[in-house]
Amino acid sequence: MAETPPNPSTNLPPGGDDPAADFRWAAFFQRSTEPLFVLNRRRQILFVNRVWEGLTGLVGRDVYKRVCKRQRDAEPGSIEAVLNALSPSREVMAGRQIRARRLIVQPGSAPVWWDVDYFPLLGPHGLLGIVGKIHVVQSVPTSRPQPLPEKLTALRQRLVATYGLQHLPTEVPAMRRVAEQLRLASGATVPVLLVGESGAGKEWLARTIHHESAQRENPFVALDCGHLPDKALAWALFGPPGFAQRAGATLYLQEPFHLPRELQSRLCEHFTRQTEDAGRPRLLAGTTAASDGGRWLEEFHCLLSPVTIQVPPLRERVVNLPFFVDRLLERASSGRDTPVSGLSDESWELVRAYSWPGNLHELYAVLAAACRRAKSNRVEAADLPWFLRTPGPVPERTIPLDKILEQVERRLLQWALAAAKGNKSKAAELLEILRPRLLRRVDALENE
Repeated sequence: MAETPPNPSTNLPPGGDDPAADFRWAAFFQRSTEPLFVLNRRRQILFVNRVWEGLTGLVGRDVYKRVCKRQRDAEPGSIEAVLNALSPSREVMAGRQIRARRLIVQPGSAPVWWDVDYFPLLGPHGLLGIVGKIHVVQSVPTSRPQPLPEKLTALRQRLVATYGLQHLPTEVPAMRRVAEQLRLASGATVPVLLVGESGAGKEWLARTIHHESAQRENPFVALDCGHLPDKALAWALFGPPGFAQRAGATLYLQEPFHLPRELQSRLCEHFTRQTEDAGRPRLLAGTTAASDGGRWLEEFHCLLSPVTIQVPPLRERVVNLPFFVDRLLERASSGRDTPVSGLSDESWELVRAYSWPGNLHELYAVLAAACRRAKSNRVEAADLPWFLRTPGPVPERTIPLDKILEQVERRLLQWALAAAKGNKSKAAELLEILRPRLLRRVDALENE
C-alpha cells in the first residue's frame, strides 16, 4: 500500500512502525522559535518545524524521508546541500551529543555558518532517532591570537627548512641563475612561469617562491590542470570559494595549457580586471611545454610569463644528487622503525652513473622502493632496481609516451564515435567526458 505523505499544514509525518515516528509532541516543536528537525536511526528526516522551513527555504514534505548524508558534489542551494549540512557524524550515531559547525553556500549570497546541535534519542536497544537544532552564526568570531599548536609550529619550521632559498644547492651555474631569479620573484607579485622537464622540481621551486615572499603565512594551492575534468577545474577556480578568488594566497597551476580556452580567457579577464587589493591570489605556473602547440591563448601566455624561469633537468646538476638523495631518503623512510640515512659507496656509483630521464620523480620512486627492501640503515646496491645494476654504461631509455597516448586516445575516440553512430554527445557519455572536451580532442587530433 502506498505510504501516506506528511500533512503539509502541520508538517507532521504519518505514524508507522518506526519508534521515532510517533510525534505527539510535534506541536511543542512547532511553537519553538529555533529551527528544529528530527531524524530516525537511518538518518532520514521525519520532522522539521516551520522555523526550519523558513531558514532553509524548503518545505517539509519535500525533505520527508530524505537521507542526511555527506555529498561532495552537492550543488550550492540544492536540497542535497542542506542534507549534507545536517548529516550527523559517527559520534552522533554512536549516541554522543555534539555540536558541529557547517558551511552553507547559497548562490548569489555570502556563505553562512550553522552550528548544528545533535541530541541522540536512545532506547533499550540503541539509537531511536536524533533531534537537531540549528543556530545561525552571524559572523565567525575573530578571537585574540592564540599560540600555535606545537605540531603546526614544527610543520612551519620544516617548511622553512625545506623551501628556504638558503638551502637551494647552487654549485651548478644554471642553478645559481635560477636562485637569483627566485630571489627576485619572491620580492615581486607578478606571475611566474617555470619551464622544465617533468619531475625537474618546478612545484618545489614554486613553493620556495611562496615561502620566501611576504605571503608565506597564507595558503599555497597547487592545481593539476592535466588530470581534472573541465567542470571540476572551473569549480575549483571560480566556484564558491574559488581558488582564483583567494586574496593573499598563492595559486600554482600545473600544466596550465590543459585548461580549456574558455577558462584561460576567464582567468585573463579576472587577473587583468582585478586590482591587487580586490581579492586575487599570486599566480605561479609550471609546464613541460617549450612551445604550446597552439593550445594557449596568446593573452593567457602573456599573463603567466612576465617572469619565466628555465629549470635544468637533474642530469645537468648531478653534483646536487647528495642534496636531493638526503631529503628524499628522509621522506621515503619516514614510516620505518629504523630510518634509512644514506647510500653505500657502490650504490652511489650506480646512482651517479644513471641519467635520470624521469628527474626527481624517478629518483624518489627508486629510493622509496630501495627503502622498502633495505635491511639496514643504508641502501645497498642489491636494493636498487635492475636497470641501475646493469653492467657497463646504462643507455638512456626513451619511451615515446606522447605518441603512445595519442594513438590510444585516437583509437578510443574512433571506437566511441563508431559505437555512437556519429552522435558526439553519446560518444562523450561512453567515454565519461564532457561533449566540449570530446570536440576539442577530435579537432586537435585531426589537425595534427
